[in-house]
Amino acid sequence: MIKTPVLAASAALAVAMATVPATAEIRVTFQESAPKDIFQIVNTSGCGMGPVSVEIDLSASSAGLIFDPTASGAGVSVYQPFELVSGDVDGVAEVSDGDTRLSLDLPGLAPGGRVVFTIDIDDTLIDGPMGQTMVAGSEIAGARVNATVPGGQTISGTFGVDAAAAVPLQACIS
Repeated sequence: MIKTPVLAASAALAVAMATVPATAEIRVTFQESAPKDIFQIVNTSGCGMGPVSVEIDLSASSAGLIFDPTASGAGVSVYQPFELVSGDVDGVAEVSDGDTRLSLDLPGLAPGGRVVFTIDIDDTLIDGPMGQTMVAGSEIAGARVNATVPGGQTISGTFGVDAAAAVPLQACIS
């Protein structure tokens, strides 16, 4: 049987794709929204994932971002505490004003599952593009998302100027 080059290439691609396991992935997005800033953690893959601890680490952000959950401390003006909007969370570590890290323990996420929470973040740059109380997407660039799965393996992703970070977690198990 004679195969055309296009059919042969298509067949080779199909075989290659069949041998690459699909991976579970979470995508974390940030949205500036006065007075509460919004974070979303979404399972963007087609498979479910088990328990995972997710840490948002602002310490390497381009604008020196900090969490501002209380009226006193390093935050500027308006503050907002952590508030779970949707999704399931097994635990949230306490966040103090001026902290750069926030950690959540998730029981797992179904395909397309999401956890949404609000909290205030401020930048520490006096001359930031939107002032200190509002955060542009580019100001979170460089911040990291660290996801720790059972067994202790930690996988990281970095926020880009689009205010999103992707973290590939594990191979899908059918």
